[in-house]
Amino acid sequence: MVVMFVVNNTSFLAQSFDKGTVAINAGVGFFSSIGYYSGSGVTRTPVISLSGEYCVDKVGPGTLGIGLAFGYQSAAYTYNYGGYYYKDRWATTLFGLRGTYHPEVLNSEKYDVYGAIQLSFDHFGYSFSTNDPYYNSVLYGRNTLSNYVRPYFILGGRYYFTNTIGAFAEIGYDISYLKLGLTIKINTSTETKK
Repeated sequence: MVVMFVVNNTSFLAQSFDKGTVAINAGVGFFSSIGYYSGSGVTRTPVISLSGEYCVDKVGPGTLGIGLAFGYQSAAYTYNYGGYYYKDRWATTLFGLRGTYHPEVLNSEKYDVYGAIQLSFDHFGYSFSTNDPYYNSVLYGRNTLSNYVRPYFILGGRYYFTNTIGAFAEIGYDISYLKLGLTIKINTSTETKK
């Protein structure tokens, strides 16, 4: 009965993600899902993660958000021989469209738990550079390794320190398996909250 009371009365509580709210995440990713960067001597940049979503409206026992996502990571390997350098560089760029659902029972003024389905365009690029005049610069120039469009499933949460600033965490298969960072919340609604 206590659980039913909490669930049935959650709608009377203030929510951190309600209609008109914009939430922007900026963070870094850990445990990269990009496998071809492995190998001794390969250096990687941190995964950069940006996303933003807009709360459309209340749908069932929660709220629905739509938004965009961006991710980036690069890696490089440099080999030196005979006074020349040979450098391989890879870059992964992700552009995504996402829909999020925020159950009211897991949402308050301070915290926000959500699930996301994200459809992403992933670009995997490659470039080679050297100061060796005997290498064919056309043959070993910039190339696109591959492009993919694929879905991702993500579970995330936010905790707000103030009305507008908080921290977020997301887990799931993406450019990285874990993302941590800061959240900025903006309320664009002109409606008066009850």
